[in-house]
Amino acid sequence: MDDLFFFFGPFWLLDREILLRLYPASSSQALSAKSLPVKKGGVTKTTTILNMAVVASLLGKRVLVIDTDLQGNATTAFGYEPSALSHTTYTLMLGKSRFEEVVKQTCFDKVSRRFVDRSDQEQIQRHKIKLENMVNGPDVLPCNITAAQAENDLIRDPAWGSLLRHAIGRVRSEYDYIFLDTHPDLGKMTVNGFITADYVLIPTVPEPWPTDGLIILSSSIVDAQRVNPHLQVAGVLFTRVRYADHTKLMAYIREVLVPKINQTFPNLHLSCFQASTNESAAHLSSTNKRSCVVLSHPTDPVALSYWAIFTECLQKMGSPDFGLAYQQFQRLLEVYKAREQEKATTKRGS
Repeated sequence: MDDLFFFFGPFWLLDREILLRLYPASSSQALSAKSLPVKKGGVTKTTTILNMAVVASLLGKRVLVIDTDLQGNATTAFGYEPSALSHTTYTLMLGKSRFEEVVKQTCFDKVSRRFVDRSDQEQIQRHKIKLENMVNGPDVLPCNITAAQAENDLIRDPAWGSLLRHAIGRVRSEYDYIFLDTHPDLGKMTVNGFITADYVLIPTVPEPWPTDGLIILSSSIVDAQRVNPHLQVAGVLFTRVRYADHTKLMAYIREVLVPKINQTFPNLHLSCFQASTNESAAHLSSTNKRSCVVLSHPTDPVALSYWAIFTECLQKMGSPDFGLAYQQFQRLLEVYKAREQEKATTKRGS
């Protein structure tokens, strides 16, 4: 396979009419579920999960997002009110709920791109959403504040670290990709994520404090690999890149810190993504709309970044879906180039 190069700049994604034609029928092919818990706080971990999950859904894949964060940010982003839910990821792990009681089919309005709870008629009416304009998104296992009891409750079960893995064991084959959103700490819910997952994706802002946590996190992953030998690191993903100092620290992490960590933990095989995301006001705007930038700001450069990240992730995992994602990514680049050429021609004409 030729080397894959990702180009970043003022990319122009598809407009709404073209984007909405990218929804192929769901694939019936049964693939092994790939689980990616995302670690560290304040580094757009939930944003990364949401956008990658939606990209996978846009490619026609069967996608499940598991929210294990007691803050329930992923749950909220998908249109649900965490405090109103009695069946959650946590109650599933405790055996108090069945998977069918917990799982929610997400959907968004193809006009406003807003995620909504299909059963919440008041929400649908308030935002003037028509049922015929609803498009299905990923499935989600929601979470809320009840997961705060995990540190005390789970210790009573000798197998507490594998509760999540067992809870979703029978449905893993029903999904092509499973994404886990974890709490920023290394508590029992996060450990369950490590033991359940196949891959860990580590988003980090290229600044001193988040970077310091990479060594601690690497040690935790190595510990988890003793229980889950299938766990691998997809890579370190740089997010919210903005300043010149960010670029310098990214180079330091790639050239100095990561090799140092790999010397300490030779079986970790830590690497950095070539793709990254820049700081963008589109993130806050999409959050306020209960959407994600891939949907709400399809013309923003950061939206195309998530297509690149997911494509590179598939390449790292050796996924058979890499070709499909790469083809779509190239299609987006072609649209961008055509539009840039049209803009340049118009400018010369004026």
